[in-house]
Amino acid sequence: MRVRHERPMSDLTYSVRAPLKLSLENGEVATIEEWSLNGLTFPNSADILPKSGQLAIPFQGVDIQFDVRFTDGSKKGELLFEDLTGRQRETLAVFYRSILSGKMASTEQMITSLDTPVDLVPMGETEEEETAGRAKQSPRILRVIWNVVFYFVFAGVVFGLVGNQILNRLSHVNLQHARVVAPMAELHTSQAAFVDEILVEEGEYVEQGEVLVRLSNPEGNAVVDDIRADADEFEELAAQADQRLALHRAQIELTRDGLRQRFVASVGATGSKNFAAQGNTADAQQAWNALNQFDNNAVTRLGPLFEMERQLEREAEDLRTRWSRLKRDLGNAKDATSAGDIVAPTDGVVISVDVFEDQFLDRGRRAIELEEDTPRYVKAWLNEARSDAIYLGMETTVQFNDGPSSRTVEGRITDITAAVDAEISDAFGLIVSVELIGMTADDARVTFQQDAPVQLRARKDWRNRLPWRSN
Repeated sequence: MRVRHERPMSDLTYSVRAPLKLSLENGEVATIEEWSLNGLTFPNSADILPKSGQLAIPFQGVDIQFDVRFTDGSKKGELLFEDLTGRQRETLAVFYRSILSGKMASTEQMITSLDTPVDLVPMGETEEEETAGRAKQSPRILRVIWNVVFYFVFAGVVFGLVGNQILNRLSHVNLQHARVVAPMAELHTSQAAFVDEILVEEGEYVEQGEVLVRLSNPEGNAVVDDIRADADEFEELAAQADQRLALHRAQIELTRDGLRQRFVASVGATGSKNFAAQGNTADAQQAWNALNQFDNNAVTRLGPLFEMERQLEREAEDLRTRWSRLKRDLGNAKDATSAGDIVAPTDGVVISVDVFEDQFLDRGRRAIELEEDTPRYVKAWLNEARSDAIYLGMETTVQFNDGPSSRTVEGRITDITAAVDAEISDAFGLIVSVELIGMTADDARVTFQQDAPVQLRARKDWRNRLPWRSN
């Protein structure tokens, strides 16, 4: 049953003259002087009459507004209301009756009109509709079978899901925030320097101790240049001192050779036979004394020649010592300068090169990111309240997406630490590290991206929990 709200004898509705306002879609506001419950007369002379607008009814200093739609009437400028709701009709009727009766509508009447039901209310089905509905139904036995099968399948799915969750809860420990971690090493500059040469590229394998980036320090280079200049100078001075010492020693040899020749000449002049019986031996004796005194001075290092020799030796030794120290300082300065080079601390693969040639780097600037030549591993978090559920060496299952399919890898817990790891979780708990069994460093690098998310579950060993194995 349907209830239809209809005004009786709508064709006998009389027009009244009371100002209403009609706001059109183009923003124009028209004052309606003549209207009725059936429609209104549009005051403006227009070829195309409006099809909709917002009608405003004045009531005690305020306007009651609602949207209206129109159809063209039979008279010129006549617009008939179309599809007014119950509230709109009652509100317009209250104002209409107040004008015809000459009495102002009360607030209660206006509120009552605004509370008029809007929609039509369906009350039930007709016999024809009920018969048509029953004709579309399946036989009762089929509906019973279908309902039984459906509920059995539904119950199986529900109990299967719940049972699987319970079984997983009893046989596994789910670890949270699991991700793949690559053992990375960030190499920074130890001092301010310029980049002279980059010796590696991204993805290149390097060995421990290999120079990756060669740097130059202007201050260090200046110190090396100064020390090298001083070393060269003292090397030349030491060579000159050695030359003067050699010349002086040659002079000593010439002096002794002259004394020896004088002695030989004196003996020759006297005669070699019966030398002691000769009376004229003073010259030979004097020459022998001079040669003997020279040899004694050579042993005791006395006399002007030998004192000069000692002085020249000390001078040459001092210059050689200064030169040796400068060579040592030069080597240390070179080592200190070359110590600024970026060197691989371990075997690994270059992940990124963050500098370019001729660039000036401040101290502590990251230059190279290196992945160590060790397998990637999985790090996860577990609430500290479940510390008794895991242990070192516990077997795990690592599940991850390999393209469109899912894949699992076996693992083993290698480290358990109680701490806060901001990269995993802000909460205090257990930081669990898991090695991937059967995967080399290259395999793990190809299979997993750094920080790749995975699902990690630790498997409980129920055999150790059996009553007969408790002892």
